[in-house]
This record gives sequence, C-alpha cells and structure tokens, in this order.
Amino acid sequence: MSRELDRRDKPLGFLHRERGVLIDNEHKIIFQDGEYELFDLQSDPEETTNLIDTQRDLAEAMKKAYHLWQESV
Repeated sequence: MSRELDRRDKPLGFLHRERGVLIDNEHKIIFQDGEYELFDLQSDPEETTNLIDTQRDLAEAMKKAYHLWQESV
C-alpha cells in the first residue's frame, strides 16, 4: 500500500515515561536519557540512521520545536 499523506500544519508530539518524541511531517526527533536522535521517516522508515550529527541545521530546528512543544504541554 502506497499513498501520499497530507502534510501536517503543526508537529505531533508525544511523551511516554522518560521519552519525548516530536514528528514534523517526514522528520522525527526523539529525546531520551539526555540524548537526541533524529530520523528522516520518508527515506529511512525503519529509523536506522541517526541524523543528529550530520544534519545540524535540521537538528537544531527540530530541538527548538521539540522544546517549544514540550513547554506547551
């Protein structure tokens, strides 16, 4: 099954125990144990390649969005 999904206007966040997740369309950032992981869900749906160190501008933008979201809940 393959179909294109509509883009979200706002990121979707989750908190579960000590883990926080923010999904902004094709990107997902995870915060757990003081560490971040960043994935491109479109090109890496199994989340095997952490982009946190290689996509620094995106990582900083996603960290900021995560913290803004976390402050709002």
